[in-house]
Amino acid sequence: MNRRFFLAALPLALAGCQTASDLAPALTQAAVAGIAAGQDRLMFSSITVRTTGTSFEGILAANYRATLQADLQAALTEELSDRMSPLGLPLTVDVTRLAVAGIATTAFGEGDSALTGTVTVKTAAGAVHAQHTITAGAGRTEALASAVLGGGGSGEAIYRRMLTDFAEDTREALVGRRGIGAQILSGMAG
Repeated sequence: MNRRFFLAALPLALAGCQTASDLAPALTQAAVAGIAAGQDRLMFSSITVRTTGTSFEGILAANYRATLQADLQAALTEELSDRMSPLGLPLTVDVTRLAVAGIATTAFGEGDSALTGTVTVKTAAGAVHAQHTITAGAGRTEALASAVLGGGGSGEAIYRRMLTDFAEDTREALVGRRGIGAQILSGMAG
């Protein structure tokens, strides 16, 4: 008797369910509510990098004027690939400064290399959820060791390292560090 009642009542119960389009706002609200619960649930729907107004300092930095936006967006997309979701929040990076010096120049204190930008995550309502200024740069000690040992002595190597460091620092600021297993797998793939 109970089984027949259940089978008879099932179509009525299903008819009362909401459609997927009715659920979308509720799911978005749930995603935003999840954000308030902690970083471990923060997801991103898109990543936008803007270079309008960026200060390109030095001859080597000027070489990256046309590619910085796409290069940084690719680095961030790779770093945050496990955090992408259509129900996430948009992440925007406004790059304010790019300075690229050769490794020998940096090592001997003649120039510096830095990539600086403001990372902003906004809620669906447009309120700022998180905002951080990130700076990735080639340190003098690291550059000196690389110059002496002959490893990656070009401005290109420094530029690529800063892109990777910026993406990693962005991840750490917004959602925390990756687990050791993910770091090892990422290193093996790269």
